[in-house]
Amino acid sequence: MNDSEPERLPVVRKAKIRSIAAKDTPAKGLMRRVLAYEPVPVDPPKVDADFPEMPLVPRTLESLRYMACLLEYKIGPNGWFRAWALLWVRLSVLLLAPTLALIVIVQFMIPLFAGLAEVAGHAHRAMRSGFFALLWLVLSALLIATVVAVVWAFLRSKLHK
Repeated sequence: MNDSEPERLPVVRKAKIRSIAAKDTPAKGLMRRVLAYEPVPVDPPKVDADFPEMPLVPRTLESLRYMACLLEYKIGPNGWFRAWALLWVRLSVLLLAPTLALIVIVQFMIPLFAGLAEVAGHAHRAMRSGFFALLWLVLSALLIATVVAVVWAFLRSKLHK
């Protein structure tokens, strides 16, 4: 080496270390999709063009569809109500599907154990009452959440006027 030239040290590059917690697992992706809250503006509802020529039953169904769409539009024209309802439907499916699958699996597995017929009968009755209690709880929560959302939207529209 030349004395006038400074000594250069070798460059050490650090390898990127990705931790296990940083990995995007299927469970994280599922939770991200389930908990996504993406309001999309709702178009104003329109009555079908051939409404007067429709028979009685389709005309009735069309008027019910129009009233439901109009109610949704009046509650949340920016799409928050639809996104909120979809969020709760997704959460319900996410929670109910494994619960119901577990109940079905337990109901089929318990009678298979020989000598536990009486236990299986008690478990079957407990599972059935547990299922109806869970169903009642979910439906009650949905009803209360809907009432709160409607009242919230009404009060919010009154405050913005």
